[in-house]
Amino acid sequence: MPTASVTFENISFVLMDIEGTISDVHFVKDVLFPYSARELRNFVAQNRTSPMVRACLKDAGQAKAQSTAAPSFDDETAILQLLEWIKLDVKHPALKTIQGLIWRKGFTENVFRAHLYPDVVSQWRQWQKQGLRLGIYSSGSVDAQKLFFEYSVEGNVLAMLEAHFDLAVGSKKETSSYAQIADQLQLPARQILFLSDIEAELDAAKNSGLQTSLVARAADAAFTDASRLSKHKTVHSLSDLRVAANPEVKKI
Repeated sequence: MPTASVTFENISFVLMDIEGTISDVHFVKDVLFPYSARELRNFVAQNRTSPMVRACLKDAGQAKAQSTAAPSFDDETAILQLLEWIKLDVKHPALKTIQGLIWRKGFTENVFRAHLYPDVVSQWRQWQKQGLRLGIYSSGSVDAQKLFFEYSVEGNVLAMLEAHFDLAVGSKKETSSYAQIADQLQLPARQILFLSDIEAELDAAKNSGLQTSLVARAADAAFTDASRLSKHKTVHSLSDLRVAANPEVKKI
């Protein structure tokens, strides 16, 4: 069932989640996650001396050793922890970093292209004509986010996005994370509209002063049903959003 359009006033910046909001959740869970699990061992073997890979292995290995009360850990211990995190979709910075490195190979070798819903890019263009600025806040690393939009089914749309935020600013379910984003954007929180399919993320953003909208994609029955109980304005498509730009923003 289609939703009526919803209106937001005095917006300068539209901040968006990726998975389930502007991209099908199944692309991440059924394509990207399995690929990173399959490629993990080979990737580690080929990049074992990379400082970034070593840092990820150290963090994962220490976490595994602590959970099992082991006195030490090795690369295999770290790999097992990373595989477990992939299976459970744990939002750990070490996993998100190494997944982004692995996905680069898949994107650049044309193994897959990132899914975007058909309404996304056309709506971005409209918002930019209004002078609105656009950005992403995702648990995936900033590097992984940039790959996603550089190698999408709509082509390279990375340049349309001004800013990217990941777990470096904190959990998406913590109010302080959104306050930090507003500070970095140098905008009053009220001038930022945050779009997500996760109620707890929207709650945290709203508590920080951001305006919020639940994007409950009609193809996803679970989110569509949940949207009936949401405390946030709800849409099934970005085209259902009527966003009025802050009068001070410069129109294209």
